[in-house]
Formats: sequence, structure tokens, C-alpha cells
Amino acid sequence: MIRKLVIGAAGLVALFLVTGSHSPTSEHTRATSASKPDEANATTFGSGARRMPLVGATRGPRVSWWMQGGTLVRVDPHTFRPLPHPRIELGFHGYSWSYSPDRSKLVLGGFASGLRFVDLNRFRQLGDLRENRRGGLVLAVAWPRPRRVLAVVQEPWGGGPLTLATVDPIKRTVLGRRSVSNRTTVVRTTANRLGLFLLLAPRAGIGPAKLLFVDARGAARTVVLARVRAGQVSGRPSTTGRVNRWWGPDLTLDLAGRRAFVVGGAAPVAEIDLRTMRVTYHELREPISFLGQLRNWLEPAAQAKGETAGPVRYARWLGDGRLAVSGFDARGKTPSSARGLKVIDTHTWAVRTLDRKAGDFVSTQRLLLAYGSWVVDGSLGLTAYDKTGKALWHLFRRRPIHAVQVREGRAYVRLEGTWGPRGPVVTVVDLRKGKVLRTVRAPWTQLLLPQESSMAEKES
Repeated sequence: MIRKLVIGAAGLVALFLVTGSHSPTSEHTRATSASKPDEANATTFGSGARRMPLVGATRGPRVSWWMQGGTLVRVDPHTFRPLPHPRIELGFHGYSWSYSPDRSKLVLGGFASGLRFVDLNRFRQLGDLRENRRGGLVLAVAWPRPRRVLAVVQEPWGGGPLTLATVDPIKRTVLGRRSVSNRTTVVRTTANRLGLFLLLAPRAGIGPAKLLFVDARGAARTVVLARVRAGQVSGRPSTTGRVNRWWGPDLTLDLAGRRAFVVGGAAPVAEIDLRTMRVTYHELREPISFLGQLRNWLEPAAQAKGETAGPVRYARWLGDGRLAVSGFDARGKTPSSARGLKVIDTHTWAVRTLDRKAGDFVSTQRLLLAYGSWVVDGSLGLTAYDKTGKALWHLFRRRPIHAVQVREGRAYVRLEGTWGPRGPVVTVVDLRKGKVLRTVRAPWTQLLLPQESSMAEKES
């Protein structure tokens, strides 16, 4: 599982140093915008209750997630193996995606400002659309209404201005386009029935974050989060190498309450009312700051060589007034320091720590799954907690975990260090019983789950 971090060319360098080859998350499949926990695993929609196929993108050795989308496949939920037929080559599409309101179609955005439309019932490509001829990257795409697709394109990607394109998905034509931001760094993106949400940082340096909200009608509003820092600074080369500093806050949404929450290191939680875009800051009763001493972070240790320092946070709205937070602090060297898994009560802003060693997590309707990904120290396997915070079961002892994806009562766990000629070792886990169902060696397939929206939330 990997998280939702979008960065530019300079940011890619910084994040690769923190996490190896992905945005700061492990390959984790977070439900970034579910208004209720069970939305993250919903598989039937509408009165017809049609079951939604498990769809994913496979990527071979010649395909990189930041350049090409790989192959769109159906996935056997029992074995996690791609079904042999049919398949759709994605080319430069697949970086971002969104399902139609009835879940019968899929739109995928990518490089060269491209959109590709897919019929999931027949599993065939419907057609492509170039948003513009200059190129660029479709960072985020949403399909909030049957006849409206919203796409945010950055050109040049990695720090250029943002353009919003409104598209008719039936005729596959651009109805209009307009600028929604000057040159910027995009930190997080998410798409849902309300529209598009982009968490922004200054184009250069570390400064106040901004939240860009494009609603289902295409109206765009931006608010400055003065007390939440985001962005990156590239240090000067020296005899010890170049140390990059990165602040990576996270964004999560309470759709039912029309609220957004932004959580960063050394900062209060920012709550944004999506009706008015008013910002309220909440100090927590237990600190979740990124380091004990800020000065130590501002002056990286001399032994840090070519690494990235700074806080990366992950957040998820759980429903019932609860917010889960985890993450890690890059320390200028590997491994990073895990910040634990905490649950915040948004009625009182009290914090409860469930697992002090966790650096990442995923959630289901009933469970929080905590683990220590390979980017952090103190690997702890996989532990399941219920809604009350009680530990239910534990698997994989203290093995580091590279990725966790969750769907329909199963978790697909990729163990770190198991990659071979036929792909990594993937373990299929029954979440209800905490039991390993089977272990297979199969190509790692990134599931395109409805509650996610961007390959920048994943890892290759």
C-alpha cells in the first residue's frame, strides 16, 4: 500500500531517498475519502446490486509508475493472480483514475494530458482523449456525475500551474478549461462524489499548505492553511552529501459532515468546513510532533548522506468522529523513525495510541491494520485492532512489510525482501479470522479501488 503523495521532479528525488521508490507510504491502499468506513470496501452499487470486479494494474520490469500505467487486468480475489483475459494496455494512462457513478466505467488519466475511458462490463477500451496538445500530467480525475468528468492537469508536471478541464465522458470532448492554481507542488490528491481535492505546497521551499477544492460543478476554491507546513528544501552539496528536507502532511475527508482534515508534523490538526472553507485548528491532548527537538531537524546530523529528513503523516477518517493518524520521521538516514498509530477523537481532540511502533496502517469497516513498513525501524509484522482499540490478532512476527491492500474481507500482503524472477511473495489473509489463506508468488498488481484516486498513492 502506498500513499497519496504527488510530487514534482525535485520532489521525486527527495522522496525516493526516503522511501526507496515510492511516495511516502508503503504501497498502501488507503481509503482516502470514504465518508463511512464501509465505503472503503463496498462492492455493490445501486438498486441492481451488481458486483464490482476486482481491477488492478500490473507493471512489468520495463514499466515505471511515474511514466506508464502497465496493463489493466481483472484479479482473482482468492489468489491475487491476474486473470489471463481480457487485458487492456494502458500506455501512458493509469496515473490517476475514477469510477463512473454507477461503477460501470472507469476513466484513467496519465501523461501527455491523456484520458482513457474503459467499459468495465465488457472490459474494453471505449476511447481516448487528449486534454491538450502541450503534454503534462493528469494528476487527479473525478467522475462525480454521469455526464461530467473533472481533470486537473499540471504542465509542466512537477511544479507547473494547474489547469482544470471539464469533460463530457460520453462524447469524450473537452467542455471547458481554466487555470485553478499558479505554479505549485502537489502533495496529495483525492477524488470522490464531491469533486477533487488537492493539497498544495509552495513551488519551492517549505511554507504554508493550501487546500484546493473543485466541487462537482467545477467551481474551484482555495484556502491557505497557515499553521500547516508542506514542501521541500534541497540542501547544499557538501562533503557529507546533499540532505533534502521534506514536510509531507496528509489529507482525509469526512464526506457525510462535509469536512476535510489536514494532519502534519509539528502542527495542530486543521479542520476545513467544505461549505464555507473556514479553517479551524485543533491542538491535541497528546503531541504528535515530528521530532523532540526542532533544531535537530533543521540542522541535519553530519553523518546524513544524500538522504531526506522531515515528517511524513498519513491520516484516515474512520467515521463516528474518529480520525486515525500514523507516519514516520525521516532522519537523514535509513531507517526512519515510526510515529505510531493513533486515534483522535474529534469531539474532544484527545489522542489514544494503539501501537507505538507502527509507521503505516490500513483500515476496513471494522479493523485497523498496523504495520511497520520497510522505510521505518522496528518492523512489527501485521497487527489487527478492533473499533475499541483491542488487539485481535498478529501475523508475520517482526517481518517488515512492503505493502498491504484490502478488499472484501481479505488483505493482500507483500512481504519485504521477497522479490524474485516471478514477482514478490504475496500472502492472502482472512481478516475476520486473522488466518493466512495462501501464499503465492505473483506479479504485484496495484488494485484500482474506488476509494483511491491516484497511482501517487501507491508504490511500484
